Amino acid sequence: SGTNSGSTLLNIDLIQASGIYTISTNVTIPSIHLGNSKISIVTLGASVFNTTNSATNTCNNSTGNASGVNVPTFICGGTSAHFPWIEVKATGNGGTTLYMVFLKTVFGMINNSELSGSPYGVKISDSPKKNVILNTRLMTLSKTGITIFNSNDQRIEDTITYSTKDGLIITDTSLNNTVLNSAFVKSNVSTGFGIKVMNGSNSNRIIDSQTIYGGTGIQIETYDNILTGCKSHANQFEGLVLAFGSTRNKIVNFQAMHNIGNSIHMIASTQNTFQNLALINNLLGLKMESTSTDNTFVNMLISGTGSVFSAMEIYSSDNNQFELISTFNAEASIELTSSDNNIFTKYTSGGMRQGNTCYTVTVTGGSNTINGSALANSFTGACPGTIGITLTSAFKGLATSDSKNPQVTATPVSNTALTTADSHTMFDNEFRYWSPDATSNMHIAAATKCTTTCEVYDWRNVSGAAHSLISGSGIPGSLNETFTPASPCPTAVDGSNAITNASAPTQTFLVAAIESKDGTGDHDGLCESNETCIYSPNIGAYQGEGSLLNSCTFTGGGVSNVTIQAYQYSFGQ
Repeated sequence: SGTNSGSTLLNIDLIQASGIYTISTNVTIPSIHLGNSKISIVTLGASVFNTTNSATNTCNNSTGNASGVNVPTFICGGTSAHFPWIEVKATGNGGTTLYMVFLKTVFGMINNSELSGSPYGVKISDSPKKNVILNTRLMTLSKTGITIFNSNDQRIEDTITYSTKDGLIITDTSLNNTVLNSAFVKSNVSTGFGIKVMNGSNSNRIIDSQTIYGGTGIQIETYDNILTGCKSHANQFEGLVLAFGSTRNKIVNFQAMHNIGNSIHMIASTQNTFQNLALINNLLGLKMESTSTDNTFVNMLISGTGSVFSAMEIYSSDNNQFELISTFNAEASIELTSSDNNIFTKYTSGGMRQGNTCYTVTVTGGSNTINGSALANSFTGACPGTIGITLTSAFKGLATSDSKNPQVTATPVSNTALTTADSHTMFDNEFRYWSPDATSNMHIAAATKCTTTCEVYDWRNVSGAAHSLISGSGIPGSLNETFTPASPCPTAVDGSNAITNASAPTQTFLVAAIESKDGTGDHDGLCESNETCIYSPNIGAYQGEGSLLNSCTFTGGGVSNVTIQAYQYSFGQ
């Protein structure tokens, strides 16, 4: 229903306000312009839009209008076309510059759509109010899947980019945008990014999202962004990069697995806070350089690094604090070069290929400390006061079936068979990944990803005290008390077991709890006073499953007036 007017060869102009345009058969047209507000375009059933345009300008990138055109598009909506609804299957025609959807609207919805075959997927530009991309797939794009440009309060949810150069770019002072439960799969392995936040784009939230089999997983170059429940897997370079002056970012419950580069690489990045990290089988667990100062790390597991690489290497970076850090099966534990006043507490280690070794080069003797003991300059030897750990039988391990992914079987699968986004993203739980076929050793002494035959590993913790992850977030080497609703909380989650970061302003938060996503706090992932939080009993990112238990009785200290809940099980079922 609805009418259109003034159709030209390259621009069908839809002008009926509140018009609903439905397509019930395959249609090939050059391009579409939304010429009024509240216009809906829907393809029905299996019908597909095909555009013949590949490089002819059909949209004005300053106004989104059909006059003064200077950018090739398939669907274009400007400042006079607010509240659009786009629900289409559409295929591009190649070229080098075409955007499948270019919007300068507010309160638009791209829902349940599939866009493929052009250089660019969706660009939202200069929009001050929320547009939503929901349950949408952007596939086989030679450039960027989604671009948020100088736009605020946009939302991307349940969306996947697959086989693109870049998955998502947030740029040019785009503020307060939200990415939720989305996946960015197979960005270009040479130059691509799964997610990149840059050029003054601050205060964005990326929640429960993942980057898989791309170039660099996530790169943050700005301020005050929050990443919670995210993961970066099997990328060609780093899992997570914080660079070029990025500061005051919060990274909570983060996993980096099987990246060929470093798990986390920090370059001139300051005042960031990290909590509940699992960094497994990457080139190096944590690399800091170029004056990456005043950062705080709490509860970090590093296991399996490349040959000759230590768990942590810190260069020209001062005044960082590390609490509750466990390293396993790296070449050595910690290397400090030209770096002073770094403090490590509750540091545990095991299975190091050169023993539990710390190195210092050109540091101020005594300014760096581990478990209360000072490190001299040119120190080489066992990291002082370190309790040994083991990760023997720590994880669920090899998965031979998965109710959501039929490719998971007892037989290894060829990497060439993993050809869809669902192959990489659909699993029974968020701790399952395709890994190299190496059943005898889950902690590979090299940075590897699956390139030939693959198996799925389940990185949830198992029960039992044979390893050091379950209920170990209190005193190293000791098990936390049992969490019992309406009884005193475990001492690990007492208000006195808190740490203060070096952000501006500073924040004091619990070491063994994170903020609930359903609470009434500031939603940065850190458990601060007057918030509802979830107990973190374990070392690493996995903190349990099942229903949430009612709260225990909290004792205040540096953090006060907190409601503490816990998962029913602290280990994988």
